Amino acid sequence: MGVHAEELWPKKIPHFFRLYEGPLAGFSLCLVLLLSGFYLPPTDDMGFVVDASVFHTSFLAGEIAKVLLGDVLKEGAMISVNPLVIWAWAGLLIKAINSIPSGELDGGRISFAIWGRKAAYRLSVASIVLLGLLSLQDDVAFY
Repeated sequence: MGVHAEELWPKKIPHFFRLYEGPLAGFSLCLVLLLSGFYLPPTDDMGFVVDASVFHTSFLAGEIAKVLLGDVLKEGAMISVNPLVIWAWAGLLIKAINSIPSGELDGGRISFAIWGRKAAYRLSVASIVLLGLLSLQDDVAFY
């Protein structure tokens, strides 16, 4: 009963292409929600007031905010944004953490499917060590 994911894919497509479905769909949805949140005006009772310096710390959301909001992003200025911006930003952060090539995360499964067990284990250890070292430098490593 029901349709399994294996039935939707032809047999000749490698397994690691199937592993990209979830992360790519989640990233695409969060990116659409982030762009929608920047375009939709915040309402009085549902808008979040954030400091503009928040957008200077993130690469993706910061660059999108600079393009869409422009001169509003001055240091120390308070900005009212639609709640979709905060929710989508959190979703993108969760997708980024899930894409780290370590263990049973999506990134670890993709690296295992591409390079095999031994290389995936080495990449997993290297990513954990790198994340640990970066967390000593900055409290929001890979943010």
